[in-house]
Amino acid sequence: MKDMTELFQEDKRLGIALPDLNEPWEKFTLQEQTKILSYWEKQRSKIPDRIKELEKEVKVKTRNMLVENDEKKMIQLNNEIVYLASIINDLNIWFRIEPAITGKEMLSEKEMKSHM
Repeated sequence: MKDMTELFQEDKRLGIALPDLNEPWEKFTLQEQTKILSYWEKQRSKIPDRIKELEKEVKVKTRNMLVENDEKKMIQLNNEIVYLASIINDLNIWFRIEPAITGKEMLSEKEMKSHM
């Protein structure tokens, strides 16, 4: 069995490790699938706290934008808010993915990413 760090890649933008399976899910044994899902659940459990952190940043930037008088700074703050919102959106998508040990019914990593 490969080490989990070989099957998951840290996504710096999202702040969590995402599945990076190089072979179809069905090729993993039941034991391997169980380990992979356990590791994914640990990563998935980090998502709500990560979203809360990002939402705090959005609130600060929104407050700053509302009192800012310089148009260029307002635009910059707005762009930063949009960027943070896109991360929150992507994290919510990943959080909703609840794979299971069901053989061929399990979403492959490519199928997971196509749902984004």
